[in-house]
Amino acid sequence: MSKTKKNILFAITGMSPAVLTETIWALATSKKDPIIIDDIFVFTTLTGKSVLEKTLLSKIGKTKKTHWDLFKECLSKKINSDLSQKMLLTSYIVSQGLILDERKNALEDIKNDSDNLAVADFFMEKIFPKTSDDDNRVFASIAGGRKSMGAMLHSVMGLLARNDDKILHILVSPPWDRIGGFLYPGCPGDFFDPATKKRLDSKNARLTLLEIPFVSMGKILDRVGERKRTSYKNLVAAVNDITSNKQDVKLVVNLKNKSVSVGDVKLENLPAGQMAFIYAIAKMKLGGIENGSYFDEVFEEYFTKAASENGLAYNRDNIRSYRLQLKNRMASAKIGKLCIDKVLPYGRTTNIPIPANCVKIVE
Repeated sequence: MSKTKKNILFAITGMSPAVLTETIWALATSKKDPIIIDDIFVFTTLTGKSVLEKTLLSKIGKTKKTHWDLFKECLSKKINSDLSQKMLLTSYIVSQGLILDERKNALEDIKNDSDNLAVADFFMEKIFPKTSDDDNRVFASIAGGRKSMGAMLHSVMGLLARNDDKILHILVSPPWDRIGGFLYPGCPGDFFDPATKKRLDSKNARLTLLEIPFVSMGKILDRVGERKRTSYKNLVAAVNDITSNKQDVKLVVNLKNKSVSVGDVKLENLPAGQMAFIYAIAKMKLGGIENGSYFDEVFEEYFTKAASENGLAYNRDNIRSYRLQLKNRMASAKIGKLCIDKVLPYGRTTNIPIPANCVKIVE
């Protein structure tokens, strides 16, 4: 039985905190694919925090309930599900979403390029752990806050999200999109049409949830080992490098001095097993053997030739350990995983994806 994923919502709120309640309401009441959010995380500035707390966390009259408590009660009745232990929202939780600048001070507003990058890095820091957990499904609402914040959240989600994560936007039917105090269909309050001044019933408001298509790079970056770079600028640079039309990395195997070069990085004084392994792999590539394996006689021949000078005998059981040792050596030398995967084969195969004209052997 598959485990139910936890639904996590990241939402930007600025001067209109209603985008939070509207998005959650629309998700939960969708006739096509209802989604109940488990945890929420709000991205906001100091100004936005003040407005959100006043709008959603203030007490209703003399009761102990907040407008957020009432919202969850109304939604619980609407969908016939107890939401009391879901979507917790407190001043402390809101504070965790206060966007920090490069000096770790809370931002009052987004005023320049430096602030904009700080927003992106903050999004990366918070979203990365959630998209790294396969037990989570992440939703990101870009409806609130400044447009630049929404653009940054969209960009960060593109870099980190998986295929079942979603980017959302909410539309509110007129004239409710222009009426202050509206939070969700059926919310209490005295509402009037701005044009006609007629009294309105919030139950008649309509919400339209838009799913914004995007290219989800999360799993792609997992495979090339770049997703761990949680700096927005570094990750963007890594993606640009991956998707650019740069020439394939070159592999040079030098038996004379027991060295291997991958691109501009040279590994010297390699142990006999590692040296023989990469030599045999390179020879098979140059020989046009595309579907070889460690069990092939030709691989054993090439391996033995390179290892015999050091008294190392061919042992099939040790081959994969030589590959792992060489991989770790390359990683320690700061060779990127993308490059390593181009010069080292997978499993028991001997094929490497770079073209033969990028491979050179010095004997």
